[in-house]
Amino acid sequence: MFWNFFTYLFGGSHHEEERIEQEQEEDFREKREQYNILLLGETQSGKSTLVQAIKRYADPMHDIEHELLGSGITSCTSEIRQHIIETDFPEYEVSQTVKSGPMGRATEELIDTTFFDNIGKDVYEEKLNLFRQLRMYRCNRPGRRHYRFNIFDTPGLNDTYGQDESHIYKILQVMSLAQHIDLVIITIREAAFTPQYQNVLQTYFHVFPELKDNVVFVHTKADYVDLHPLAEKSRLNREERDRKIHAIMERERCTHFRIDCDLDTNKLVRVCMTQHVIKEILDLATFNKPVIWRSRTMRKTPRMREIDHAVAEILYKMSEVTEATLRYKDSTGADIYGKRRELAKKFIENQIKQDDVRSYISERDSDHSILLYERNFDQAWKLFDFFRSDNIMSYPAQIATITDLNIRQEHVVKKEEVGGTGYTYYEVKFQREMYKNGIFHVRIFGKSSDVYQEMIDAQNFELERLKYEYQGLVEERNEYESTLCDGQEDILQELDYKRELYETVILHLSADVVCREIFEKLLRMDAYSPLNRNSTKIVQGIYMGHFVGCV
Repeated sequence: MFWNFFTYLFGGSHHEEERIEQEQEEDFREKREQYNILLLGETQSGKSTLVQAIKRYADPMHDIEHELLGSGITSCTSEIRQHIIETDFPEYEVSQTVKSGPMGRATEELIDTTFFDNIGKDVYEEKLNLFRQLRMYRCNRPGRRHYRFNIFDTPGLNDTYGQDESHIYKILQVMSLAQHIDLVIITIREAAFTPQYQNVLQTYFHVFPELKDNVVFVHTKADYVDLHPLAEKSRLNREERDRKIHAIMERERCTHFRIDCDLDTNKLVRVCMTQHVIKEILDLATFNKPVIWRSRTMRKTPRMREIDHAVAEILYKMSEVTEATLRYKDSTGADIYGKRRELAKKFIENQIKQDDVRSYISERDSDHSILLYERNFDQAWKLFDFFRSDNIMSYPAQIATITDLNIRQEHVVKKEEVGGTGYTYYEVKFQREMYKNGIFHVRIFGKSSDVYQEMIDAQNFELERLKYEYQGLVEERNEYESTLCDGQEDILQELDYKRELYETVILHLSADVVCREIFEKLLRMDAYSPLNRNSTKIVQGIYMGHFVGCV
């Protein structure tokens, strides 16, 4: 290990320097690994500020791009911004100049920012607020690997101007461009966890459920003073907020990072702690199993469902007008069309239910891995206690077999291990190394079809019931049509041709999911923007245009 203070060293041959730099660059390209990070969050939750902090972690000489940072309640990011950050995962330390001995000799004393929870709260706060006679060092390890991170900074989902669907479309573009996502960072302000933001998170994962397994929550405006174990009130507030998030994620636990993103602070101990947290966040991207974008259907947002249902009602009335016009052509005046309408409604309802059930089954009845359990011992000194007692992580026996086991550990020794891949349970006993800040992070995966097998069986049973019901409707329609005379049958054929298009479109408008092609067309046209007065017309035109020729 060697230490470099933030100093440029000049001297030597200019050509020799260029040759060395070129060799280093070629070596960098050979070793570099690439990861994609999707950055999501509420407007003004600190997404762009976090990007600047990450850039400063990778390069401490980085000049903060203040023009990219927002203010007030307006999002500073209206379009997707891709930031390419290359790093070799440096570590940072802070030292303080102290005078000791009868001669008052000045010496450098290292301030260990990883063990702060092991000192009293007053001393902890005093160290956090030091700003005089401090120096920060960058530590590089020999043989280090180089990484490239593509960070996609997105507009706030709850943008002040209500462009939720437009922002979702931009996120979809990122997913298509990146092909895979290694980490999803959701930024949250250290403020009241409002119902509005809870709805925002639910919208994210309703539209993009595949991303849930790789999500971490970064609380961007934390005060490190509040993270001390003796700050009881702050701890209780954090736990309450986290429980709400876990309920939305439908998870027992999620990974949280709390960070102070003050880019202008001169308190180097706080800066060093921020650098340490950023390293942990980026390290997690290299640890995760990447999410591959395969989805052919998209789930609708609440506003999309609202407008689509309104358009479905319009088309339903248009279909009734068509029927009334054709009924007028029938000289017999028989009430055969009422029966026709009743059957049509039943067919539409049955097909909608079948589509919903098939969508549910197709999402879950597959071999792709899903996260079964996650446990992250990241407050290491406190959790492993001063005496380094053995710690046990236990995942009890479940129905699903474990297909993959990801473990990230630093300065931790595994002593006993049972179960794991190929079993339905896993238990491990481990211990922190002496005078080290240990990390033990476990992610357990299983096959989707195993996890949801009971629900898949129930949905398959429901699908068979709906098919049987559909066949009964077909027989009822055939029996009904056998009673028609020639004139009525000709009119009904004309009615069927026009009605089938309406019924097909109404079916898809009423569903909770839509094919990706239509989804992209709708969002590209800003069909759901609150500022668009022609929303219903655009939605109707895109759906009708898509299905003309398909019926």
